[in-house]
Amino acid sequence: MGIFPNTGNLDDRPGAKGFPLFHSPVATLSVVCLVLVMSPGDASSGDPPDSSVLDSFWSKCQQARNLEMTTETPRIRQFGRDKRVSSMLIELIAAGEKNGTFTSPWIFEGDWNTTPVVGGYSIVTDLDAKPRLVLKTIAVHTMRFDEISEKETSLDGPAVRALEVWRDVHWAYFERELAMRGKVPSMRMPVTIEEFEVVCDEGNR
Repeated sequence: MGIFPNTGNLDDRPGAKGFPLFHSPVATLSVVCLVLVMSPGDASSGDPPDSSVLDSFWSKCQQARNLEMTTETPRIRQFGRDKRVSSMLIELIAAGEKNGTFTSPWIFEGDWNTTPVVGGYSIVTDLDAKPRLVLKTIAVHTMRFDEISEKETSLDGPAVRALEVWRDVHWAYFERELAMRGKVPSMRMPVTIEEFEVVCDEGNR
């Protein structure tokens, strides 16, 4: 049995049409724990950033990496919905263990600050609004939720790379995020995969 309630259109949940859910109680419990603590995509529940601190961080990164100087601050993003998880995800990204994230046009439509753009830069802050990383988006493509394979999930953190785990965790994520927008997830909903690389860390290394 999976972690999803037996409600709604069965074809619009993982487990339908050949997508089995977990049957092991241990595996199911692991997924439940992941759902409770992880936010796969960007979050925005932390403190508001100080623009002067962000400008300084971005300027130093541009100088350290010989980037084309611009006064325009990149989009700002946070990962995770509590400080412990945020710190864990930032460390995974900095270590090269998490090289992408997953969102949906149903979530970011109309919001430039959450819309991934190839070649675009973004500043990652922790939930105390301290800048930690500068990322560069190197690839963006969109496909249906039920088309995601382990080729795509390999970009995510180690704990959620297995396809069954990825589906369970991200279904819960999309369900929560879309509910706040008056929408419901579907197996056929568009999922945008953003691949990124670290340009600068706190020490501009």
